[in-house]
Amino acid sequence: MEYALIKNSLVENIVVAEAEFAAQIAPEWDAVVMMDTPETVGAKIGGSYVAGVFADPAGPGAPAPPVIPEGVPTVPMPRLISVGAFFDRFGVHKYPILASENVSIKALIQDCAVRKYIDLDNPQLPYGVGMLVSLGFAIDPDAIVNAPITPSERP
Repeated sequence: MEYALIKNSLVENIVVAEAEFAAQIAPEWDAVVMMDTPETVGAKIGGSYVAGVFADPAGPGAPAPPVIPEGVPTVPMPRLISVGAFFDRFGVHKYPILASENVSIKALIQDCAVRKYIDLDNPQLPYGVGMLVSLGFAIDPDAIVNAPITPSERP
């Protein structure tokens, strides 16, 4: 689930985390808001959060986004999707892949099945998707790995 981390009425970060982790870090923030409703899904880093309402940083009267000092390392948000959403990205090939008797495909499915989510930035992922192409599945690896993540695909 995604959570907005609020400090001084500003959305300082948006993280993907389990509820237990969000509860653990909550004392460090003014608010940790689960982004699971239409009102919260639009939260953006740099936007404001006042009286339970998010405002887009580009909106009128919204505060400027925080300035990150030069030399301070930033950590990109992980690109995580649910296992089911990952297989949904194969479209009409999803069920033939899942039903395959090929031992390599079975290994790929088993590897995915033991995970809580799929990390689209995992350096091994292109090899697994490429293996499916080499076995004759007419899939677009770039669309599977690099398509934007929708809210419904989040773990």
